[in-house]
Amino acid sequence: MVSEKEIIIPVDGAEQLTDHHTTPSNTTNDRSKQSDMNATENDDLRNQLLRLQAEFVNYKNRVAKERESDFLNAKGFLITKLLPVLDDLERMIDHHQEDGVCDVEGIHIIFQNLKKILKDEKLIEIQAVGQPFDPEIHEAVGVEEVNEDRDGIVMEVWQKGYQFGEKLLRPSRVKVGQCKKIEKAQ
Repeated sequence: MVSEKEIIIPVDGAEQLTDHHTTPSNTTNDRSKQSDMNATENDDLRNQLLRLQAEFVNYKNRVAKERESDFLNAKGFLITKLLPVLDDLERMIDHHQEDGVCDVEGIHIIFQNLKKILKDEKLIEIQAVGQPFDPEIHEAVGVEEVNEDRDGIVMEVWQKGYQFGEKLLRPSRVKVGQCKKIEKAQ
């Protein structure tokens, strides 16, 4: 009797030949088992991917909520610090409402208190007059004719600029000195 033998040639190019005493039905069963294992593994990987995607979406939502909460807390903290200034202005209005006289000294004190609170919160007023024009922090809205030694120097501030820490909130709107050069006649 002749036995059925299957000769398998390895894919990697090795020259070994292997004899297996298997029947076609055993090969079919092995392939079916392998296919079932692959399907199960694919389902597991798909489920793991879906869980990771859901976790990531939840993480993004949580971070966004935390960021919004932190922002609201910071705003609330600043507003709480500004409430005394609001109270001072209200008292001044109530005090002078009948006589209609404006207390400039009182307004000046309240203004200084407001500036101190904002400075403590890292608001920086951009110094401009007498400084060289810097397009990073200044916006030229006018030009003034000047001598050559004042060329490119900020002459006047029309609107103050501010920085919050290192971040520019608003550039200073300024008038810049410009030297008019006289061309010599030939």
